[in-house]
Amino acid sequence: MRRAQSVIEYALVLGMIVMGFLGIQVYLARGVQGKFQSATDQMADQYGHGVSNVHEHSQASTSVWEITFPGFGSPNTKTWTHGSYSSTSKRGVASLDKNWP
Repeated sequence: MRRAQSVIEYALVLGMIVMGFLGIQVYLARGVQGKFQSATDQMADQYGHGVSNVHEHSQASTSVWEITFPGFGSPNTKTWTHGSYSSTSKRGVASLDKNWP
């Protein structure tokens, strides 16, 4: 009888601990969400519309030369290709000392 009572007491204590964690879970989740919101607000202030700018320029060119030589049975075709690609990018962030609207 005493052993069964001890098991029931342990089960009740464990149940109360689990209920406590479940109850505090909402507050912990809201705290984490608040931290994320604060971080995204700071990033939006720093890199928001009108604060940062990007200028990118890309250029590509390709040349293809193809010569067909007559041959016995079937013609022989020789192809040469040459290509190039260049890209430039400028990124800037306005001064944080500026008075923003």
